[in-house]
Formats: sequence, C-alpha cells, structure tokens
Amino acid sequence: MAHRRLKQYALLMRVRKRREDLKAAALAAARRDVRNAERDRDQIEAYQRKIIEQATDSSRGTLRAGRANEYIHYERHLARLAVKKDAEIATMEQTAEERLEELSEAAKQRRIVDKLNENLGRQHTREQAKIEQRAHDELGAVRSALDARRARGK
Repeated sequence: MAHRRLKQYALLMRVRKRREDLKAAALAAARRDVRNAERDRDQIEAYQRKIIEQATDSSRGTLRAGRANEYIHYERHLARLAVKKDAEIATMEQTAEERLEELSEAAKQRRIVDKLNENLGRQHTREQAKIEQRAHDELGAVRSALDARRARGK
C-alpha cells in the first residue's frame, strides 16, 4: 500500500517541481521585462537631456522660432514617452510581484508534497522493518521448534 502511494507521491512531486520551475521562469521573464523597460526609459531620458542641451546650445546662436518650437515639441514628446514608460514599468513590476507570489505558492505546494513523501517513506520503512521482524521471528520460532524436536529425538 505504502509503496504504491510512494509512486503516486513521486509523480505528484515531479508535477509540483515542474510547476515551480515554470513559475520561476515566468518570474525571471517578468523581471527581465522590467529591467528592459527601465533601460528604455533611461535611454529616453538621456535623449531628452541631449535635446535640451542642443536647444540650449542653439539658443546661444541665432535660433529660428520654428526650430525652437521643434525642440520644444520633441522634448515634450520625449517627456510623454518617459511618463508612459514609467506607467508600463509600474504595471510590469506589479506583474513581477504577482509572479513572485505564484512562485512562493508553488514552492509551498512542492514542500508539502515533499514532506508527505518523506513521511510516507518513513512509514514504508517502518512497515518493511515490521515485515522483516515478523519473518525473522517466524524463522526463529521454526528453528527453535526444529532444535527442540532434534533434542527430543536424540
């Protein structure tokens, strides 16, 4: 009985371990997405600073009004992109947090099955020891009876 349950728990353990691995991969992907989005936002902000510097440099010389407006509009566009990217990052961080919770739950479920498997393994070992003890006791009783029979027969 315990042997069959050990096989069932081994199968369940593989399923839970696989689930935990998938959740870990999903968390890693979510964290990678956050890092990539942060890098993109940093690039946007760096380019925005560069545009501001170019506008400042151009304003020192002769700057046409149309060209100044282009710098202003483009800088605003970059600012909107940065804000939009910040919102995406916040959403991605929330997703990463959810993935972390899912991973924690999967790990907890795997540990539960692992503990059940260990307990069942100990129970199986105890049952096997009892069976062996009974066999040894029976063998000893048979030997004792044979020895007693031989002793009477002599």
